[in-house]
Amino acid sequence: ENMGGGWWRQRCQNGDVWTQGTDKKLVIQYELRSSYYNHGGAGWLGAPVASEENMGDGWWRQRCQNGDVWTQGRNTKRVVMFNLRKDYYKRGGFEKLGAPVEDEHNDGNGLWRQKCQKGVLEAH
Repeated sequence: ENMGGGWWRQRCQNGDVWTQGTDKKLVIQYELRSSYYNHGGAGWLGAPVASEENMGDGWWRQRCQNGDVWTQGRNTKRVVMFNLRKDYYKRGGFEKLGAPVEDEHNDGNGLWRQKCQKGVLEAH
């Protein structure tokens, strides 16, 4: 399936294979794929840009163009997107803030927030 921007996707039973050109080949599989589709899929998150990462303590992460997909077990599925993701990495990422423990929310005044294990992300 042509996803645009040179990206192609093939859906399989346990994961999706993504390719761009002849050099980039990535897979989103199992619970990360479930989280990816539950949070808007390619239309919202874009294509994967890195392989899945075991972050420890049961957490897995996969980076995509517009956000990072997170899972812990079968039931905990989160994303950190756009400017909140910029704040996350600027402040030390997983090592300093841990994993996201809730989805993002808007406080009604244009400020987006998202709680992580060791801090709160904020972005406009």
